[in-house]
Amino acid sequence: MGKKSDVGLVRAAQGGDTSAFNDLVRRHQIGVKMEAIRFLGSVDEAEDVTQEAFLRAYLKLSLLRPPYNFGGWVRQIAKNMARNLLTRGPRLVALEQQHLNDEPQSVQRRSQEDSLAQVEQAVLALSRLSPKVTVHGLKGS
Repeated sequence: MGKKSDVGLVRAAQGGDTSAFNDLVRRHQIGVKMEAIRFLGSVDEAEDVTQEAFLRAYLKLSLLRPPYNFGGWVRQIAKNMARNLLTRGPRLVALEQQHLNDEPQSVQRRSQEDSLAQVEQAVLALSRLSPKVTVHGLKGS
């Protein structure tokens, strides 16, 4: 059995399959994070934006329409969030900034695995909410 396309995964996730959404996260997480790093210049802020973007995408997945360009859609969510973060006012800038390329590959891999595990836990928790709670949460967004 081959890899499912994004379209197939989106349709399955829209039907309530959280493992399909987790597959979408795995497939697009690095691209979203790199986009956020380019925009923000901070690995830590980019990780936060990436996690929040996937959570928002999960909550609003029913709004995604054909042709189901999930990757572009979630990157746009992350860019909008990053833009909002930048316009909130002055940010503190560390005197010594860590660059993603300076980190050993094992540290990068562990960080990605930790981020993915946190997103998966959040998606699982969200999937356990009653539909009334989930819909109410969308209205407030």
